This record gives sequence, C-alpha cells and structure tokens, in this order.
Amino acid sequence: MPISSTTIILADTQDLISNGIKYLFSHQKQYQLISTVGTQKDLWQVLETAQPDLLIIDYLNVRNLQVEDLQQIKGTFPAVQILIITADKSKENILKALKIGVIGFLTKDCSSEEVLQAICSVMDDKKFYCQRVLEFLMEERVAKEEKSMHQFSAREMQVIRLIAKGKSTQEIADVLCLSFHTINSHRKNILKKLKVKSPVELVVKAIEMGLITPNSKS
Repeated sequence: MPISSTTIILADTQDLISNGIKYLFSHQKQYQLISTVGTQKDLWQVLETAQPDLLIIDYLNVRNLQVEDLQQIKGTFPAVQILIITADKSKENILKALKIGVIGFLTKDCSSEEVLQAICSVMDDKKFYCQRVLEFLMEERVAKEEKSMHQFSAREMQVIRLIAKGKSTQEIADVLCLSFHTINSHRKNILKKLKVKSPVELVVKAIEMGLITPNSKS
C-alpha cells in the first residue's frame, strides 16, 4: 500500500525561495507541492479548495497579508499546519506569530536540512524554531523573570525563599528578627500578588516565574 504524501502550499512571491523549495521537494517524494500563491485572495482560495496538510508561508511576501492574518487562517483551517520561512527578523512580528500559535518558524538563512527537520516536526505537531527565534524567546523569558522580581520587595523575596525551604511563619520571623504579625502580613501580600492560596501553590508559582530555582529553592 503506497504511503500518502504530505500536500503543501507555498505562499511566497520571492522566486529564489520558491524555486529552492520546489527543487528541495523534487528530491523528497513524501512531499507534494500542490500550489504556489502570492496574494491573500489566492491563498484563501487554494486553502478552501485544496485543503493541504501544510502551509509554508512568508507573510512579508504575500500581497495584502499581515502576520496577524495567520490567526484567522489557523481558526478557519485548523487541520492545516503552518511553517513560516521568512526574511523578517523583527522580534515583534516573530513573537506575534508565536503567540498566535505558530509552532514552526525559520528565517531564510536556514539550511535545506533545517527546512526538512522543521516540516517533520510541525507535521508531528511539535515545535521547531531557528536559532534567532530561540534567542528572542530566551530574551522574553529573562524580561518576564526580571519583571516578576520587581513585583516583590527585598524582604518579600527573603520570605518567599524561606517559605520554599519549608519554614513556618514563626520560624521565618525568628530568622529575620521580625514579629510574627509582620511575617504573616508579608505572606498574605505575597499570596495576593502571586494569586495563589497556599504555600505549596506559592512555591510552584515562584518556580514558574523564575523567582526561585526548583533544586536549590533559593
């Protein structure tokens, strides 16, 4: 029984890239490039009629299309996976695409091997990002962690670390040479800021936000 091929639409008006993708697929029999489009109107028509498995797109090179339009495409054609291969290196646009839910993102300086790896991953519903995207994601994570740290005073951070070590309110008060009521007030404020209700939830949320590390909890 023959193995079914992955049907693909390419949305990109850049001839060099289009020809490169076509050449790549000519040597990969499991992939079938069924159409190449260059406008938003043509893209929608082909998506509706062909119902492909994968859309490879550079939103910069599709007339009348913005990165935000990918959200509507995903909503209208949920079965179609999306792989972005673009010359756009705008952090804002890249993060927009990821927030929309695009799980495959490459820049056009990637290799043929990366393209094939990305297709395999995306078709398996797994994320695949090029190095530049990964760097942006790391920058975002660091920025969020720094923002989280600024929500708490130095004293509150001390209390969080001691709670993570399993210290009771009275024990924390003894360590910091403060009153029970002062520490209790700090605990209430911390729970409120983290939007949690228990010490266990507090520790989990603090780890998720990068306030403490899961191993050392410090």
